[in-house]
Amino acid sequence: MQNNKPYPKVSIITVVWNAKDALRATIENILGQSYPNIEYIVIDGGSTDGSVEVANEYKDRIAYYISEKDKGLYDAMNKGFRAATGELVWFINTGDYIETPDTLTHIYNQWGLLDDVYYGETHFIDEAGTILGTRSALTTRKVPKSLTWKSFRHGQVVSHQSIIVKRLLAGEFNLNYRVSADVDWGITALRKAHRIINTHMVLTKYLVGGFSKKHQQTSWKERFNIFVKHYGWLQALCFHAYFVWRAVWFKLVG
Repeated sequence: MQNNKPYPKVSIITVVWNAKDALRATIENILGQSYPNIEYIVIDGGSTDGSVEVANEYKDRIAYYISEKDKGLYDAMNKGFRAATGELVWFINTGDYIETPDTLTHIYNQWGLLDDVYYGETHFIDEAGTILGTRSALTTRKVPKSLTWKSFRHGQVVSHQSIIVKRLLAGEFNLNYRVSADVDWGITALRKAHRIINTHMVLTKYLVGGFSKKHQQTSWKERFNIFVKHYGWLQALCFHAYFVWRAVWFKLVG
């Protein structure tokens, strides 16, 4: 259906550090979206590989850009969040892509982009851009039909790349978590949300081998502490024991 309401502003935020080729591809993907009210924000961590020059090529179409040293991935994402003025925020980092040029337009036409949270599936891709499959098919974390803050007890069931959140609900990432702040961020936002929409769409393409995967041990420790914070000690212990069993079983039968 066609929606005749005004187009809410969507702030799309990309962070980058020394990844000029991937940055160009991500920028062109975002700027190629058909949705007419996007505020595009790029935060560079002080790159020295030519990423700054790439971003400058598109400066007339980027609403906000800064290049300076930061305290890590989530500090950079917070800088982008603080610069955002849109009704909704969407983090699409370097190397990741929105699934199609009409993804946001389709969401708008179906639901109006006036609700608290929109979520969907993620395609995993390799460095050549080849789709490897959906996140639900390739991992133990399945996108739920109905998402709530309690859904994350089963793991990060929705990638942060595939969740669009009302800016006033989102808040900043907790820098006490070095590699799993997106888990805490997602749970916190969902706890505040009243209307959460399953788009039943693949929203993004995600380059496998992400930040938390490279720091798996730290990620597990942080996620345990995040679970204690939101769900309590007993559920944190039970669900992490379940995660271990599930991971072993998935490897055996996968």
